[in-house]
Amino acid sequence: MKPPAGQTPEALAEELGATPQLSIPGSFLDPRTVWVSARPGDDTLVLIADYTSSEWVP
Repeated sequence: MKPPAGQTPEALAEELGATPQLSIPGSFLDPRTVWVSARPGDDTLVLIADYTSSEWVP
C-alpha cells in the first residue's frame, strides 16, 4: 500500500491503527478475530492479516 503524498508509511500505519497490531473482532457468522499488523518499507506499507496470531504484548 502506498501512502498518500506527504504521508510516511509509519504515519499511515498509525492512522489505520495497525501500530503495533489491530484486532478486528469476528461476527456471528464468523467469530474469528482478524489480526492486522503493519510493516513499513521505504515508501510503502505492507499490511499482514491473519486469524492465527495472538494479541501483541510489549
